[in-house]
Amino acid sequence: MFTLLLALTLSLLPQVHSLTVPLPRSASQYSPTKIRVSNIDWYLPSSLVESKIKVAFHEVFHEVTSLEVKPPRSSKRDEGKMNGGSAVVEFNSEAAAAEALTRDTSPWRLSQVIEDEDPIETKPELTPERIILRKDRAARYARQRARRALGIDDLLSCVGEIPIKLNPMSIRDIKWESAPPGVDPASEGGGLKIGSSRAVRKRAAVEAFVTMLSHLRFEDSSTQKLSQLRLADLGSGTGNLAIPLSWATGANVLAVDIYANSLARLLKRVNEAGLEEQISVECQDILEVNLEGIDAVLSLHACGAASDLAMEAAVDKKIPFVISPCCIGKVNVKRWGGGNNGGNAERAGKPKELIYPRSLWLRDKIDTDQFQLLAKAADAADGAGDSGSEWFQRGRKAKAVIESDRLMWAKERGYEVEMLEMPKHEGYGKTELLVGVPKINK
Repeated sequence: MFTLLLALTLSLLPQVHSLTVPLPRSASQYSPTKIRVSNIDWYLPSSLVESKIKVAFHEVFHEVTSLEVKPPRSSKRDEGKMNGGSAVVEFNSEAAAAEALTRDTSPWRLSQVIEDEDPIETKPELTPERIILRKDRAARYARQRARRALGIDDLLSCVGEIPIKLNPMSIRDIKWESAPPGVDPASEGGGLKIGSSRAVRKRAAVEAFVTMLSHLRFEDSSTQKLSQLRLADLGSGTGNLAIPLSWATGANVLAVDIYANSLARLLKRVNEAGLEEQISVECQDILEVNLEGIDAVLSLHACGAASDLAMEAAVDKKIPFVISPCCIGKVNVKRWGGGNNGGNAERAGKPKELIYPRSLWLRDKIDTDQFQLLAKAADAADGAGDSGSEWFQRGRKAKAVIESDRLMWAKERGYEVEMLEMPKHEGYGKTELLVGVPKINK
C-alpha cells in the first residue's frame, strides 16, 4: 500500500527536467598567449586602433606575433562603424601575455581569449519539414505583430488628439571647422565618422540646443548672455553636447553622468579642447545631483526614465529645461542599485517615485499597463529606419503621446512648454526637443 501511495504521489508532482549547471571554464580553455582588447571605439579606423594598441603595449610589443582588429559588421545598424569594437593580440610567450594583461588600458578592457574547443557546427540541412516549421513560425510572428498593432491603434484612438503639437524649428549653424580638438562630435574626439548621418545629426542637435538657449527666458535678467550661464548636462555621456555647447557659447557646464568611464573620456576631450575652466564633472545619479546655482537643465538622449528625472530636477528648482529624450521603452525598466558603474538599467531605469503616465491629462485616458505598451511602440520610431513603414509611423504617433505626456506634466506644474522638431534628422525617430520655462507670476 505504501509503495502504491508513494507512486501516486510522485506521479502528481511537477515534472522536473535535468538541469545543466555551467561549470567554470578550465585553464585549458583559455589561450595562454592571446589577449582580447574590447570596448574599442567603433569609429576609429583599424590602422589607428593598431597604432594605439602598439602604444598601450609598447614595453612588450616586440613579443607580439599577430594583431587582428575585428572588422565591423555589414548590417544597416552598423553603418559608418570602422571596426568591430575589439581586437586580438597574440604574443610569443605566456610571460609576455601575462605582463600585457597587467597594463592599464582604460577605457579598453583586457581579457584572455577563450579557445573554441568544439568543432564549428554546420547549419542543419534545410529539409521540407524544417521549411514548414520556418513558415509556421513566420506566420505566428505575423499574427502576433498584427494583434499588437491593433492594440496600439486602439490605444491611440483612446488617447485622441494630443494637446502639444510638434513644430519645426530653425537652427543657427556653428563653424565646426574652427573647433579645437575634442570639440566636434563628428571627429575622433567625439567618436563619430565625419560625414556620416549620425555625425550630421549630432552636430545639428548641438546647434538646436544652442539656438534654444539664445531664446530662453531666465529669471535673472543679468544672465541673458550665453557666456554668463551655468548649465547642467544631465546624462552627459562622453560630452557630445556639453563640450561643443560650452565652446560655442562660452557658458559654464556641469556634466553629470553615472558612468565614471564616460566622464574620464569627457575630461580627456575637455583637456584637448582647453575648456578646463568652463566644464566641470560630477559622477552622480541624476536623482542625487545638486543644481544649486544652475540656470538651466539640458539633456541629450538620456535613455528612458533619465529624461523624466532630468525634467523633474529642473522643475524642482523652477529653472528652464531643454531635453531630447530617447529609448522610450526603457521607462519600463526598474532601477537597481549598482553604483556609479552600474548597467544601463541604473541610468535608464524607473525609480519607484516616478509614476506613468506622468500627466493628469494622460492618466485620465489610459492606465500604466497601456502606457507601457505605447512606450514599447514608441521605440519602433526611436532610431534610424524605414520612415515610410507602417510600424515607424505608428511608433511616431506613440512617441508623440509619450512626449506630450512629459510636457503636460511640466505644464501642470506652472511651465510654459513647447515641442520642437530638430532639423537634419530625416528618417530618424529622435527628433523631438522638449522645452520648458517657468511662467512669470505677474
